[in-house]
Amino acid sequence: MSNFPLISVIINCFNGGKFLKEAIESVIGQTYQNWEIIFWDDQSTDESANIVKSYADNRIHYFLSDSRTNLGMARKLALEKAKGEWIGFLDCDDSWNKDKLYNQIEILNNSRIERNKIGIIYGRTEYIDSGGNILQMGSPNQARILPEGQIFQKLILEDNFISMVSALYLKKALIKNTENIEAFSFSPDYFINCGIAKSYQVIALQKKCCKYRIHEGSMSSGEKRTKVLREDLEILKYRTENYQISNIKLQRKFQKLNTVIALHKIMEGQIFEGLSKFLKDGSFFF
Repeated sequence: MSNFPLISVIINCFNGGKFLKEAIESVIGQTYQNWEIIFWDDQSTDESANIVKSYADNRIHYFLSDSRTNLGMARKLALEKAKGEWIGFLDCDDSWNKDKLYNQIEILNNSRIERNKIGIIYGRTEYIDSGGNILQMGSPNQARILPEGQIFQKLILEDNFISMVSALYLKKALIKNTENIEAFSFSPDYFINCGIAKSYQVIALQKKCCKYRIHEGSMSSGEKRTKVLREDLEILKYRTENYQISNIKLQRKFQKLNTVIALHKIMEGQIFEGLSKFLKDGSFFF
């Protein structure tokens, strides 16, 4: 394994032209330069393709999907084109700080954990709005020392504190854990993070390394939240099969997610469905 490995940066895009230049240029401007961009165009109808093709850099590779797919499948198809030992995912509306890759490879090279046992390198994420203004939000874990080592149970019982835009994934670990990813349109990142953390250790860069944009078209908008939570439930069931976790703790996690789903339904005006969901699967104790 090289101390300066090739990193494949996968940019999945569907009509993401508005912030695309900022995303691409945050890769071009990296102080670590051994990278390639795999740009996967999911049948965009805006200027995205022209923007990508305007860069005269042979490290940028453009691919047009044969058909529209969900995000999980699009990530899987793009991964097949990647040549790097490590993989990063950068969405069109997000960006990386200039030292992100350098700092992550540095902590990889200096880690006390055996190199072949590390499957994810992640860091802190800064959240911004459409205008680039900093938002005060994110996982509670982002406010503390980021968890490292064997963190599978923590991911399962707490939340998805690994922001995909911050992460680098060992390619061979990623390939093993993208089976059935096409079933997840809203939470493919949680599916991947749990799968890799189940078999590999994780190291963390304890500083901000990227920006994640929250805006009307973002996957983090409130109207999509219920669908995200439903997929999270399915991922928990899938990833905890045949794995020893306290039944009481896992049951409480299921109840917590179902409670939040029920409350979202009530807030959206689906009062009967929400109350029925709460009484059947939820709990008062959260």
